[in-house]
Amino acid sequence: MSISSTHNGTALGDLKIKFASAFQKTAESWNTYRRKRQAYATTFAELAGLSARDLADLGFSRGDIRRVAREAAEMV
Repeated sequence: MSISSTHNGTALGDLKIKFASAFQKTAESWNTYRRKRQAYATTFAELAGLSARDLADLGFSRGDIRRVAREAAEMV
């Protein structure tokens, strides 16, 4: 009985470690997603608020705003 108890205890410990690791990876992924989404939203809002002339001075057109916002988000 003690052998199976020890084995089950080890298996349970391993399961707890795997669960904690999976939870940590999920939390990190979620935090990365939130930071990227925030960078996208901020960049998009700032560029969308500029006039066509200001965008042209930066070398962008209105059609480039989504692309530039995506690129900014990927840099996070």
